[in-house]
This record gives sequence, structure tokens and C-alpha cells, in this order.
Amino acid sequence: MPIELALVVYDHQEGAELAYGAAKHKHRDSVWLREAAFVEMHHGGRVSFRGTFGDRYVSQEEIGDATGPNAAAGALTGGVVGGVFGPPGFVLGLIVGLMAGGRKDAEDAPEPQGEFFDQLRGELDHGQSAIILLAESSHVDEMLAALSGTDAKQVRHPVDEELVKSLEQSLPYVPPAKPGEYL
Repeated sequence: MPIELALVVYDHQEGAELAYGAAKHKHRDSVWLREAAFVEMHHGGRVSFRGTFGDRYVSQEEIGDATGPNAAAGALTGGVVGGVFGPPGFVLGLIVGLMAGGRKDAEDAPEPQGEFFDQLRGELDHGQSAIILLAESSHVDEMLAALSGTDAKQVRHPVDEELVKSLEQSLPYVPPAKPGEYL
């Protein structure tokens, strides 16, 4: 059976989740509900991706951990500078320095690479969200029918072996999804 990639794109970040919730109540037994994922393009350009994709559960954020070396250096520097103003200044400097350094650590996260993520970035504008499905054509048909009748943009692509390989390479350590579970 041919595999396809489908996206149903909504104009705001909560749109995909709201539409999925409504569809879940109407089409409870549809297989695509257990195979779908959400993707969001945040206003700053950061992409979030979570849910079952193919046979794996994916949770990918283009933002890293805020507790790296810059957070520690920021807290230390802020504490020293703030200490000039006494204990309240020390505490405030510590907090502000920690936040500034943590933000720097989070922004330094590597951006997910590969043809698949490039294609996602091309399909979504800032502030949009989508329900995404990589599945058999019949499951894609079910999803698109269930989510039709709205102002959401529906996009459908045949999937070749190159895209599947690109996806597998970009998500090598992602655990398998549990069968039958919803998002």
C-alpha cells in the first residue's frame, strides 16, 4: 500500500489540537487518530513536533535545555554584580543572570536537519499549526475527509524512499509508539 504524507494546516497554534479534539469525538474508531502528530511553527520561527509519526512517538522542540553552562555563568555574574547593592541586589542579580544565561543555552539548541524538516518549514508560516500524518493512503483519505469543511489548508504528498530514509536519519533515537494510543 502506498505511503503518503498529509498535513492539515491551521492559521493559529491551537488550531490543530482543537480540530483533532473535535474529530476524536466524532471519529473515535478511526485509525488515523492514533497515527497523527502535531507540528507548530511559533512566531519566533521555532518548530515543535509531537505525536505518533510513522511507528514512532516523536517530541521534538527546536529549543534546548535552559540549564547549561551559560545559565550558571549568568547566575554567578548577576549575583556578583547585584551583590554591590546588598542582599536584595544579590538575589535579583542571581535570578536575572540565570534567566539571561538560560535563554542563551536554550537558543543554542541545534535545529533538526533533513529533507523532512525542511519540507515542514516550507509548509507552515509563523503562528500556524498542523495535524500531520505519515500513513497508508486510505488512512490519509480518512483524516482529510474527517477534517474537511473548515478553512484549513490540506496538503498531500506521495512519499518516496528518500524521504523515509531522511526521516529515519533525523530521528534515530526516537522510541517506538505504543499501539492503539491517542495523542
